[in-house]
Amino acid sequence: MASITLRNSKYAVGDTVSIYLASQRNRSDPNLGAPSGSAVTTAVVASDGTLTLSGLLENTDYVCFKTSVGYISFRTSNPTRSEALRDTKARLWSAGGALENIDRSLVDANLSALTSGTLLAVGGLVIPEGRTVTTIKFVAGATALDTGTVQQFGLVDADSLAVLAITADDTNTAWAANAAKTLTLASPYTPTSDKAVYATIVVAASTPPTLRGASVGHANVAGLGSPKLCGNTADTSLTAHPAVAATMGAITAGANLPFVAVN
Repeated sequence: MASITLRNSKYAVGDTVSIYLASQRNRSDPNLGAPSGSAVTTAVVASDGTLTLSGLLENTDYVCFKTSVGYISFRTSNPTRSEALRDTKARLWSAGGALENIDRSLVDANLSALTSGTLLAVGGLVIPEGRTVTTIKFVAGATALDTGTVQQFGLVDADSLAVLAITADDTNTAWAANAAKTLTLASPYTPTSDKAVYATIVVAASTPPTLRGASVGHANVAGLGSPKLCGNTADTSLTAHPAVAATMGAITAGANLPFVAVN
C-alpha cells in the first residue's frame, strides 16, 4: 500500500478533504460536481498545509474532493515526493525540462490573441513546490511584431490574481514570425507550495505578433468555473506590466490559449 503527502494552496488548515478513485469523478460536472459512491478515505489538512494519506493503492489515479474547491488529481506512482504531478509524456518530452501549459503536439493554431497595451492571462501552468523559475517563453505566430514599444511577461497567482514576478521590458526588440521569445524574470520565483499560475504578456505595438497555441473552441469553455483558463484582462492601455504585488484585473475569458513555457 502507498502513502503520500500532498500540498495545495486551495485548502485551508483544518479542512477535511475526501479522497476518491479517479473513476468516481463526476463526468457531467467534472469541476465541482460531487463524486459517485463512497470516499476511499478522508484526511484533515495539517498546520503546515499538508495532507497526508495512507493505505492507498500504488500506481493508481485518485482525486481529492472538497465542496466549493472541486477536484485535485494525483497519482501514487511516486508516493514519497510532494510535488505537482504531471503527465509522464509531457514531463519527458518538455523542451529542456521546461514547465509547459499545453503539450507542444497540440500547438496547431496561429492565434490573434494580443490586443496592443492589454494584459493577456494564459493559464494551465503549475509550478511545483521548491521549483525555481527564471524565464518565460512565448512563441510568435505567422505575424511578426511591428513597431513595438512594450514587451513584458509575468507570473500571476491563479487564485488571488496577485502578480508574483515580472520580466524586464523588451521594448522595441524585434520579434520575428514563428520565433520564440524568452525573457528573464527580474527576480527568480520559487513557490513554497504547488502553485497554479497565469503566464501574462503585454505588448504595445502598431501590430502585435500573433501567438502559437491552441483554440479551446469558444470563450465559454475557457470561462467555465474558476479559475478561467485564458483571456484578456481589465488592464488596458498599459505602458508596463503591473508591478509585483499588484492585483491583476479581472479576466474576460477568450477562446485562444497561447503556448507558454517557463524554466
